[in-house]
Amino acid sequence: MERGILLEKSLKMILELKDEIINSEVIDCGLRLDLVEQCIYISFEHGIGVNTLLTLDMPIQAMVLSRAQFESTVRAYWLLFCASNLQISKLSFDYTFEE
Repeated sequence: MERGILLEKSLKMILELKDEIINSEVIDCGLRLDLVEQCIYISFEHGIGVNTLLTLDMPIQAMVLSRAQFESTVRAYWLLFCASNLQISKLSFDYTFEE
């Protein structure tokens, strides 16, 4: 399969998955799932960026962004399955813009 077509289908898949996650109903389980959701959205945005950079034939920049995407995904799994409630509470920021 041609690389351009493969990247186009990959981007379409990422966008469909992102829409599915955004439109799905999630039980409000508090801060833990909110933080996981934020990490997932960051990972989606990085995935779109990686795809775009590969389409523009910029593989080095894509690999740099790919690492950030991977870290965001690992962080989401860590928050969901490994982090203690104390660690989760340290990641919660209730500051206003002025603070």
